[in-house]
Amino acid sequence: MINNLSPGFLPNGMVDETSILAGAKVPPSTLPTIGDALTAKGISWAYYGGGYDAAVRVANGSTDAVDQLVGGNYCDICNPFSYAKSIMGDATQRGEHIKDAIDFFDALEKGQLPAVAYVKPDSLVDGHPASSKLALFEAMLENIVDRLNTTPAPPGASRRWLIRWGSSARRSLPDGMTRGRYGCRAPPRRAAPAAVPPSTRPS
Repeated sequence: MINNLSPGFLPNGMVDETSILAGAKVPPSTLPTIGDALTAKGISWAYYGGGYDAAVRVANGSTDAVDQLVGGNYCDICNPFSYAKSIMGDATQRGEHIKDAIDFFDALEKGQLPAVAYVKPDSLVDGHPASSKLALFEAMLENIVDRLNTTPAPPGASRRWLIRWGSSARRSLPDGMTRGRYGCRAPPRRAAPAAVPPSTRPS
C-alpha cells in the first residue's frame, strides 16, 4: 500500500490511465510478489477478496444497485496482488488467483482450497471502525474456523492459519491469541493445506 492509493488496475484488469496520470492511483508494478514466487514453485494459491466479483461487474459497466453497494466495499488497496502487472495484467493469472470471498467457502466445502489462501472480508464485514463492526468480523472468522475444523485436510497435509486484526481491536481474544504492539496478532494456526509435505518442511 502506498499512501492509501488504489492500484492503477481496475478489478477487471483494465488500467485506469486517467487516474494514474492524475497521481490518484499507482501505476502497475513489475516488482515480484509472493504470488509470483509461489507460482514459480508450482504452489497453488489464491487471494479471496469480499465483493471482488461485484467490483469486476461494476468495472465492466454494471449499474445494478447491489453490485454498486457490494463492489464499492471491495478493498482494492487491501489486495497486494492488485498492484502487480504479472497478476492483474494477465487474464489467466488474474482468473486463477484473484477471487471473491464466496469462492473461498465454496472451495472449502468442496475440499478444493489451494495450498495458500488469503481471505479478506469486504469493508462491511472486516471490523474496521470506519465501515464495520468488530462483531461482524468475528462472526466471519468463527465461520471460517468452524468450517476448517469440520473439513478434513487432504492426506499427508497439515493446516495452519494466521489472523491479524488492526489496532482498533480491543476485545478479549480467543485462546492462544496474543496482542502485539499495534493490535492483536495470532500465531499461525489452521489454514489451507500446507504447500510442503510434512516430511520435507523445516522444523
